[in-house]
Amino acid sequence: MRKTYFKTLVFISLLAPSLSHAEYNINIGAEKFKWSEGSTNLDEKGNRYSIGVTTGTLLARPTGIFYEINATIYKGEVDYNIYTPSASAVKTKASYAGNKIEGKIAVRYNHLDIAGTFGHESWSRNIKSSKNESGKITPHANEKFTQPYVKLGIGYFHYIKHDRARFEIGYKRPFRVAKINDDLDLDLEPQGLKSIYAQYRFQSHNKWGVIIYSEKTHLGNSKTILINDKGVKQAESKSVALGTKFTYRF
Repeated sequence: MRKTYFKTLVFISLLAPSLSHAEYNINIGAEKFKWSEGSTNLDEKGNRYSIGVTTGTLLARPTGIFYEINATIYKGEVDYNIYTPSASAVKTKASYAGNKIEGKIAVRYNHLDIAGTFGHESWSRNIKSSKNESGKITPHANEKFTQPYVKLGIGYFHYIKHDRARFEIGYKRPFRVAKINDDLDLDLEPQGLKSIYAQYRFQSHNKWGVIIYSEKTHLGNSKTILINDKGVKQAESKSVALGTKFTYRF
C-alpha cells in the first residue's frame, strides 16, 4: 500500500508541473508530397499546404511526463501520372483535402524521452478526368481514405541559449485503413504496414518557431473485390511528405 502511494505521488509530482506549462500554438506549413503504387506504375508528386493548432507541454523542461495535442487541415493539387507498357501514358491532376489529429504522451528523463502517439487521418483524393495519347478518356474518380495509426518514438529535448528544441524519430503503423470510391460504390481495406517518421521542432523565446518533418506511410494490398466479374483492389502504396511549418505561440 505504501509503495503504491509513493509511486502515485512520484507520478503526480512529475505530471503536475508539465500540465501547468501548457502552451498554445498556431502553425502554417507547406510540404512536398509523393504517392506511388508500384504495381500500377502510378506516381504522384506535388505540393500540399496546411494550417493547424497545437496545445501541450512537450517543450516544458528536461524531465517529466508531457503531452501534446495537435490538429491539422491540409489541401493541395499534385501531378498524377500512370504509364504501362501496354497502354499510353495517363497524365492528369489529383486534388487532396484532408485533416489529421494526434495525441502524444512522452516520458522524459534528463533530456531523453519515449513518446507514444495515437492519430487519425482522413482525406479525399479527387482525380480529374483525362485523355491519353490514343484518345481514350479516363473519367474522374473521387476517393476517400481513413487511417487511424500509432507511433512510437524516441525524443531528445535540448536548450539553445534561451530557446528550446526537440528531435524525434520513430515507427509508424496504420491500422483499420479504409478506402471508399464514391463513383463505383466500392469499399476497400488496404493493410497498414510499418514506416518511419522524423521531426525537429525549434521554439524561440520570442514566440516564433519552426517544425521540419519527414513522414512516410506504407499501405499493403487490399483484398480483391469482384465487380462485373473483374477483380478490383487497392494496390500496395507508399507516400512520403517532406515539410516545414512555421509556428506562433500565444
